[in-house]
Amino acid sequence: MLKHLLIEVIGHVSGLSDAQLEQIERSLPATKALIDLLSKAHPIIEHGNAL
Repeated sequence: MLKHLLIEVIGHVSGLSDAQLEQIERSLPATKALIDLLSKAHPIIEHGNAL
């Protein structure tokens, strides 16, 4: 509920349409999963760059 309210406020301030806000809200779990994956991969990427 709070997350949805926050998204509504951000959308109102940014001028995004309701459809755009819904798309952003639906993509949040996938975006979080991608960020977590990249965070876990960071040491491997750094090691590869050092080679």
